[in-house]
Amino acid sequence: ILKNIALVPFGEMGTLVNIAILLQAILLSIIILFLPLIRWRKYLPKTRDLVKPILYFGGLGLGFLFFEIYLIGKASFFLNDSMYGFSIILSCMLVFCGLGSWLAEKYLARPRLGLKWAFIIVLAWVAAVWLFLDPLLLAFVALPLLIKCLFLVAVCAPLSLALGFPFSLGLSLFRGERSRLLPWAWSVNGSFSVIATPLANITILFLGYKIILVFSLLLYIIVLLAYPSSKE
Repeated sequence: ILKNIALVPFGEMGTLVNIAILLQAILLSIIILFLPLIRWRKYLPKTRDLVKPILYFGGLGLGFLFFEIYLIGKASFFLNDSMYGFSIILSCMLVFCGLGSWLAEKYLARPRLGLKWAFIIVLAWVAAVWLFLDPLLLAFVALPLLIKCLFLVAVCAPLSLALGFPFSLGLSLFRGERSRLLPWAWSVNGSFSVIATPLANITILFLGYKIILVFSLLLYIIVLLAYPSSKE
């Protein structure tokens, strides 16, 4: 492909770049996943007890970025400006996810309850967005810019608040002797987040935006089921 790059239509270039980035991200993620485990191999739990944390933090990395990319795409269309759409969604998600992580502290004694409440909010949000977001965006497209930005914040805030719970509740398990694996948990989440961007772009290109919502919801179901207990 590189030798014949001049023959590749310009419209296809983005797809090739996303595929190349995806393959590189998967390879690097495998390395990132196993290097800390080799370093702390003497202190590791049983192999089967590592599966849940991988599913948990990997699912969070993929699911969170899928939601973010979905919202950025919708916001960019709504505001007719990719820069505004990106900045509004990213700022909103950072602020409200941080607030959600702060509120999650109240559930440290009962983390599964906090996760269930977060999942209920995510499920309700996905259902509402699936049914109503596109018609509302079309109905409000002629409104002033400030009103449209406030509308996007109102759409983004409930989801972001809920998404702030799972990561902090998961990290709270890595205390005492398990604190050695805390950097590994961060690396799993970060590496899957890198995979999420090209994977989401390719999925949207071939299957559409709503499929991203379905995949995101499925990933958070996996997260809910894979939450590792404090004994694992």
